[in-house]
Amino acid sequence: MAVIQYDIDNIRANPNARVAMILDGVPSGGLSADILRAYITGEEFSISLTANYEDAIQTSIGDVIGNKGVVGAGVKTAMDMAGFKTRTFQQTAAKWVGSERPTFNFNVIFVAVRENEDPIIPALKMQKWLLPYGPLNPSLGVNGTMNPPGNYAPLNPADSTQLSGYSGGFMTLSLGRWFRATDLILTGAEVAYSTTAIASGNPLFTKVAVSCQPFRDITHSEFENYFSVRTKGYWK
Repeated sequence: MAVIQYDIDNIRANPNARVAMILDGVPSGGLSADILRAYITGEEFSISLTANYEDAIQTSIGDVIGNKGVVGAGVKTAMDMAGFKTRTFQQTAAKWVGSERPTFNFNVIFVAVRENEDPIIPALKMQKWLLPYGPLNPSLGVNGTMNPPGNYAPLNPADSTQLSGYSGGFMTLSLGRWFRATDLILTGAEVAYSTTAIASGNPLFTKVAVSCQPFRDITHSEFENYFSVRTKGYWK
């Protein structure tokens, strides 16, 4: 990830560049929520979506006729051996097999606005939420249990067909005055540290390339709701 010099004052002055990320833990599991405020950098906030289709079952006319008893197996076999296969237009129709959940990719910057601020801390917190947590006692070694990031457990332990009532490891993302998404999972955070230091010795800023996505498949109306903050007056 290339290190780029930024006009930090202009970034901070733009209300549409403000990003809030809430990484939610389970207090009973020893993890509290981290609320991180940053500024988006670059010209784009990208959203990647994919719908998957495949051809309908490609059954040859010879197979269909043979199964109906109109022609015998011998004729069908001869057609197969000759490589003579036909199919109808209906058999070429694409069949939907699923849609990939959207992936959000963007870059943020944490800036040391005051001398006592340390932009390493929020960047470190983001990467912490990508790693499992476990016992702090080194004597447990490999016998210690590692739990998912943020104690993530979306399924009900008593019934794996049901979502749990509350789980940690989720992320809420808001961007400017026009975008807000909940129930996300953080999937990537690549950090670059500024080599310019302030008087305290801390870096002037840290830059993080962030990737996140919904924890489950979503519908088109749920996706549309991510942008409904524009009409609901979010952050007015």
